[in-house]
Amino acid sequence: MDDSAVRALMGQVLKARKGDGYGAALIAECSGLADLPASIASFLLQIDRDLRPTAQTGTAPHVPGADNDVIDEA
Repeated sequence: MDDSAVRALMGQVLKARKGDGYGAALIAECSGLADLPASIASFLLQIDRDLRPTAQTGTAPHVPGADNDVIDEA
């Protein structure tokens, strides 16, 4: 099967299985950005930047148990 046939089949499968997690599974198989088309890599990086929490000046991350929090060890 040549590259164009693989792309066509992949498009058909992703369209037919939309919502079943096939797209996420396909992306999970990539070992890095070089395995993804530039448009998808850019889109995913932008989502990451948009959803990443911003650091607030003068605040430290919450550490469970550091402020006498009750930790359930059961």
